[in-house]
Parts: sequence; structure tokens; C-alpha cells
Amino acid sequence: MISHQIGNSFLENYNGVVYCHHDWDYHLHRSFEFITVNSGTLSITVGRDSYELSSGDCIFIPPFVPHSISSSCDSHFFIAVFSGDYVEDVAKLFKSKRADYHKFKLTENTRAYVVEHLCPVCEVADGEDREMPAPKKFLLRSCLYAICSEFLDGATLTKNKKEDSLILEILSYVEEHFLEDITLKNMARSLGYSHEYVSRVFNRTLGLSFKSLVNQYRLEHAIALMRRSEDSLVSVALSSGFQSLRSFNRACRELMGVTPTEIKKMTAEVE
Repeated sequence: MISHQIGNSFLENYNGVVYCHHDWDYHLHRSFEFITVNSGTLSITVGRDSYELSSGDCIFIPPFVPHSISSSCDSHFFIAVFSGDYVEDVAKLFKSKRADYHKFKLTENTRAYVVEHLCPVCEVADGEDREMPAPKKFLLRSCLYAICSEFLDGATLTKNKKEDSLILEILSYVEEHFLEDITLKNMARSLGYSHEYVSRVFNRTLGLSFKSLVNQYRLEHAIALMRRSEDSLVSVALSSGFQSLRSFNRACRELMGVTPTEIKKMTAEVE
């Protein structure tokens, strides 16, 4: 099943981290993602394509493209997740087009520039992940545009298929309306498609139910509320789009394997 990383879908979002051996299951988010390998190997699936990366290789993943990452035990790599707001011209391209291949290499000069400002590996202790501080806004934009430029120099972009465009519409719609009592049927009506067509494309492309997707958004919203407030679980449930505490409980058990009470306890321990 595909999960949606809500935290990587906020506007004006940027996060750069050097990782030492991490894996992520199949997921998607609104942000762009750039990955470059310093050492070891990574196996990455982007959409339906699989890639093997070693030292110096990079991957560029546009918004809402499902992907997964598996790394070797000796791997050391940098991931930057960033909003299209930082690279507006590039974001416009990917609203109507898709890349046919996602692996590439940075030129020596660009790699040195990116390493200097985004991921100075000399600051990272062996075996430890390290979140890299973002440079000032315009310097950050220049680094991200440099990455995008080198990827696009060697990439072939093709016009989105009708079904690809529909998935983008669906995900954008859910992001905007998950706090409401939405169904696949009323969403299809709002987007101007038949319920049958949207249902068929959705199930074939994402491999999960519409209800599960909506509940993923609601759960992340609920967890954020629990971290920053002392509201009751009933209040959190209703404020996150659930119709009742019972439906909140059910979604927690189905998607996370724990109860809301256990989640609240875990968030308190983290703080």
C-alpha cells in the first residue's frame, strides 16, 4: 500500500538530511525529492521503474510520484525534500509533464556547490544521521535550481497521460478537503469525472482505498494536533475530519496498529 507523507507536502517546505542506512516503503508527497549517494548503494523504485545507485549517482523525484528506498548497511547519502515554491518554473513543468528516467549525475562543479551549501559531509559523524541547516532563502533556491537544471539537461519529458493528470487532481483535492466529509463519489463529481472512471484509475494507480488515503491525511493532522495541544481525543478526532472517536480509533488501528491513546502517549514521550 502507498502511504502519503503529509509532512513532506507543506508549502515552503525544505528538509535536508544526511542518512546512514535507512529504508522507506512505497510513499508519495507533494514535494520534490533529490537524493545523492556518498557511499554504499541504494535501490530505489520510482513509479514502476527500479534504479541502482552507487557513489556519485543521483535521483530526482517530482511531486506525487510514488517511490521507495532501500539502502545497504554501509550507505551514506543525502536527501533534500523541497516544495515547488522554491523552483516555481520547474514546478510548472511537472504539472503537465513527466520524466521518463530519474537517475543522473551532477557535474563536478555543481556537485561541489551543492555539497558546500546543502550537505557538508565533513560535519557528519560516522554512523549518525544529521539534519543539515538550510542556507538563506536565495542561496537555497540557487542550489535547488542548479540541481533541477542538471537533471533537466539530460531528461526527456513527455506530456502526462490523462490518468497521471487525474491522480494529481485527486491528491490535490484530498489535501484541500480531507477535513470535510468527502467521498470518492462527491470528489469525482466535483472534478467533473464519472465515479466509475475515477474509482478505476484510483484503485489501479494507488493500490489503496480512497477512505484509507483520506484517513492517512487525517491521522497525520491528528498527530500534529496531539503534539501541540492538550485537547481531548474526541476534540482531536472531530478537528481532524473523523466523524467520531470510534472512527478515529478504527483508522489508527488499521493504518498504524495502535490506538489514539497510545499515539498520544508516544508523542508526549518524544517531547
